Amino acid sequence: MSITEEAYRVLKMNDRGGYTIPRPKLYPFQWNWDSCFVALGFMTYDEKRAWEELDLLFQGQWSNGMVPHIIFHRESDNYSPGPDVYQVVSATGIPTSGLSQPPIASFCVRRMYEMSSDKEAAKEKVLKLLPRLFAYHKWYHDVRDPMHTGVVSILHPWESGRDNSADWDDALGRVPITNLLHYERKDLKHVAAEQRPRKEDYDRYMSLVQILREHKHDAPGHYLASPFKVGDTTVNFILARADQDLLWLMETLAPDTYESEIMTIKEWLVSSKEAMERFWDEEDGLYHCIDVMNGQRIKSNSSGGFTALLTGWVSPERTEILLEKLRRWKEETGKHVVSFDPYSPRFDPRRYWRGPVWAIVNFLIYEGLVTAGQNKMAKEVAADTYELVKQSLFAEYYNPQTGEGLGGDSFSWTAAMWLYWLKPLADELGFVDEINSELDVAGA
Repeated sequence: MSITEEAYRVLKMNDRGGYTIPRPKLYPFQWNWDSCFVALGFMTYDEKRAWEELDLLFQGQWSNGMVPHIIFHRESDNYSPGPDVYQVVSATGIPTSGLSQPPIASFCVRRMYEMSSDKEAAKEKVLKLLPRLFAYHKWYHDVRDPMHTGVVSILHPWESGRDNSADWDDALGRVPITNLLHYERKDLKHVAAEQRPRKEDYDRYMSLVQILREHKHDAPGHYLASPFKVGDTTVNFILARADQDLLWLMETLAPDTYESEIMTIKEWLVSSKEAMERFWDEEDGLYHCIDVMNGQRIKSNSSGGFTALLTGWVSPERTEILLEKLRRWKEETGKHVVSFDPYSPRFDPRRYWRGPVWAIVNFLIYEGLVTAGQNKMAKEVAADTYELVKQSLFAEYYNPQTGEGLGGDSFSWTAAMWLYWLKPLADELGFVDEINSELDVAGA
């Protein structure tokens, strides 16, 4: 069986009829940015199904524009916290979480339109999504940056998509757990504890959910009440790139319809570009998250800092600094871009976002490097990711030291990244689209 055939199998296995779950049992619902990446994978062989993925995602959108990080289309006892904990619903009445995730949707929609074989059908789909995408971006810029500083905040580590990154350690330490209600961790039934967030982190995750639920996860109460407010690099830089892609879609497909929105997006971009300077740490030579509670940069080096390249706003001088740090990280780990500083005592090659390699982050870094004209390093990142897939197939994440697949196996967004990103580069980089027979059943 080829790697590509295995990718098809994974997406088929995780398809729930219009939306895709990341992995059975471990993640049995529809996740926000997972589905956006998965839609890119579907676009390579089933365009109709790709657009369905986003249609179902945006059925979970709230009336204020927010797109939740989880949409609970069906019931499942395999994951917690579920809808009974969040106690909120979308504008269409579907149970959802009360949090969001990195707003990658517009970035993916533009690429879906550009690669579509039926441009008229794709245009119709995009035109239906444009007002929803704009409302989502507006929610981030207004609700999560109420003072319009140019820096949007996450109110929970889960919103970053990098759940237990060491970036959050200090800010998360402020979250009280004295009134924490009982909860059950169902993730540990499916993945070894040493590969997942620690109990002390999870206690604070659940405490934050309780605090935000008291305000129905809605503005302005939840923003004011949250003891965790962080300007995450990943969310801010993805939003800046997504704003550019949304602007392109509106100017290309419906400029007369969206004159006012186009002006608003341009204002957002000016503000975001000006605020980007606040994330740069000259001493560490990397973009850092910002603790909005005290206005200080968080002294923590993670892969999120490299996503600044997505914006197209990084100067040539700083690009070289980022490239040098990438080289040093790759040298230290053998050749991989890890999720956290491999020179730090907090680095852990097996624990979720505190060290392992993630294919989707590598893809974002690749896209940023291409944007910056750094094609040689971009190809290295792609080739390194291919080697991990060849060794361990479509794992949720990988041990950078051994190449071992970690977390969930047969993971949807990793399979999608093969189809959309790595497979098209195979000939150029000398990849061979085959796997050993003994690996054929991995994750089945």
